[in-house]
Amino acid sequence: MTVQTFDPKDLAVTVDGQLLSGFGEELISAERDNPQVDDLAGAQGDVARVMTNDKRGSVTLTLLQTSPANLILSNLWNADGVDGANIIFPFLAKDNRGSDVISAEDAWISEGPTVVYSKNVEERAWIIRCGKLDMVIGGVPDVA
Repeated sequence: MTVQTFDPKDLAVTVDGQLLSGFGEELISAERDNPQVDDLAGAQGDVARVMTNDKRGSVTLTLLQTSPANLILSNLWNADGVDGANIIFPFLAKDNRGSDVISAEDAWISEGPTVVYSKNVEERAWIIRCGKLDMVIGGVPDVA
């Protein structure tokens, strides 16, 4: 039996070329908005498929409230739309121990986090939208 290991420290996440750190319990989640292939069944049972060609998606980054990455994201978010600014940046999340890669050349911050202050360290969830979200889900290779 082979045992594979994921180490959260081996997940490198960059936004606009800047390496982020200080993640919460759930580091990131990523999903596309629509299926890659849609289908339709006719009245006589014939089935047709259609490629949707819509690879838009969202990535949620969950940071600790103490993470310096909050300021990086906040600066991008606050600058977008100011005086006609169009803040689009590359996004990359790569498991350096495995082969998972989540990337987008054209990403922007869609929603900032809900901010909570309490007697505990809270988390901040940032939503990044991607015009074309590329995902390679490869897992962790066997170790001989």
